[in-house]
Amino acid sequence: MIDELKTEVEKTLGRKVVKRGDCELLADDLYQKTGSVISYNTFRRLFGIVAYRQPRESTLDALAKYVGFASYQDFTKRFSEVDTWPNWEHLFVVLSETNPQKIVDFLRLKKRQQDQFTLRTSGAGVGVESEDP
Repeated sequence: MIDELKTEVEKTLGRKVVKRGDCELLADDLYQKTGSVISYNTFRRLFGIVAYRQPRESTLDALAKYVGFASYQDFTKRFSEVDTWPNWEHLFVVLSETNPQKIVDFLRLKKRQQDQFTLRTSGAGVGVESEDP
């Protein structure tokens, strides 16, 4: 789950963290947005720019707050829910299309990707339910 957090940190920062300057920028941005002070050297270790060491819980908590969660524990519990929302949002946008072929193409794509969901139609429109376990 640390790799997912690092990816979200890079999205929030707006760039990949691959060199010392990126780590310095991250340390400054983290401070500006959360008030947390973490050394750029910690980020160098976390992102593998220098020898990797397992980060402290306080570092993970600060980074989770930086990307919008209450703590690292909160991130690990809720990330998968938050991460799948863009896929569902796209489904709802496609279903609002008036072009039936776009809807069929999208459903075929979802079938190839083995995404599980159920479509129900009624006079009021189309409903979608996830079949995730």
